[in-house]
Amino acid sequence: MRARGRVRPLGFALAAVFLAVLALSNLRVLRNRSEDFSRRLPPVSAGYGTFSVVRAGDRLVLDEMVPDAFAAVILPDGGVQRMPAPGDVLSVAASPQSPFIYFELTNQRSQIFRLPVAQLGRGGAVPEYVGEGHDPALSPDGRWLAYLRKEHGKTTIWLSKDGLSKDAAPAALALGSQNLAGVLEMSVTPEGNLIVAAGGAGTPHLSLLQTASGEVHVLTEIRGAVRYPATSADGKWLAFSRRDAEAWHLIVRDLVGGAEQQLTSAACNATSPAWQDSRTLLYVSDCGRGLGLGAAARVVVQR
Repeated sequence: MRARGRVRPLGFALAAVFLAVLALSNLRVLRNRSEDFSRRLPPVSAGYGTFSVVRAGDRLVLDEMVPDAFAAVILPDGGVQRMPAPGDVLSVAASPQSPFIYFELTNQRSQIFRLPVAQLGRGGAVPEYVGEGHDPALSPDGRWLAYLRKEHGKTTIWLSKDGLSKDAAPAALALGSQNLAGVLEMSVTPEGNLIVAAGGAGTPHLSLLQTASGEVHVLTEIRGAVRYPATSADGKWLAFSRRDAEAWHLIVRDLVGGAEQQLTSAACNATSPAWQDSRTLLYVSDCGRGLGLGAAARVVVQR
């Protein structure tokens, strides 16, 4: 009886410790969870989740999950941009200065199309075929277009030297460096160079690819597991996401001085940044939502 009497208080103590740990864990998950609620863009009535958001002209375009597909949705009216063939729009690329917006349309294969920004939302607008590939990226002034292509089981980067020209022929870049194994995302600088997230989903890092020489430099000064690079229009600022405690936080780095600002801190994910203007970042947050069902948001960067 005495042994049983000693065990019972011990059981109560262990239960109390477990409940305290559980409460602290829940508090950590809920901490700052609502920090970006006031930053959210108006929800898309026909959509379930956003995967990327870009500025095209004076409007915003979302890569959105809608009832029957993944599609490009235009804000502020919320209309769906129809493509010339059946399939899913899995990524979009645009910039405030570019006259074109680019779409990745995927069905049995992935293809890149483009549409003049002036024709966004117009009935009967037919996007122009660009080439085989996926995950397009555009420089801030729209002159440089890059995208990925699978060839013989390997990923290659294709670059168009003049994204404004209808006749510009893209060329494959020579990627001899192991630092670019497992390309995840990329951003095109105003000079036509690439900042690439590579290395696989477990330990991603950022590298600078000098497209003229083919030289690759790992950006070792940007620490940690980092993805989703986005270069500002003046080339002086880099936005990206850094993984910390199993959550992706939005970071802006001064490429001249090296100072960083962390713009999100909740135990949820802020990914896919894109510059709306010189001071405003668009991004996708899953705070308060299901995994993979993000919402578009924006935040002002203090320079």
